[in-house]
Amino acid sequence: MTIHDKAHLISEEERESFHQVINRHGHKPDDFLIEVEEDQGPMDMNDINYVIIVKTKVTDLDTQKSKTYYSRAGSETWLAEFEEDLKNGYFTGSDDRALL
Repeated sequence: MTIHDKAHLISEEERESFHQVINRHGHKPDDFLIEVEEDQGPMDMNDINYVIIVKTKVTDLDTQKSKTYYSRAGSETWLAEFEEDLKNGYFTGSDDRALL
């Protein structure tokens, strides 16, 4: 798995959880490219309730199909959405629910 995360927005726990998700669905780490960046504009930082929003783009390197997930930093909600997409065959075109 290749992760482009220059700002270190994904925690080690999220990386481990990602590995567990892809293993659970029969994929290998090298099947995916992950690109992570903060999704904020300059005006957002002036807000007293500033929350870091992380934009995580996951690409299946075999099919070249990708999807972008948005979540609060550290929330791991993108992982739940990614796993649901794996179950529904978003990246492969096949339904993985039969594997569960």
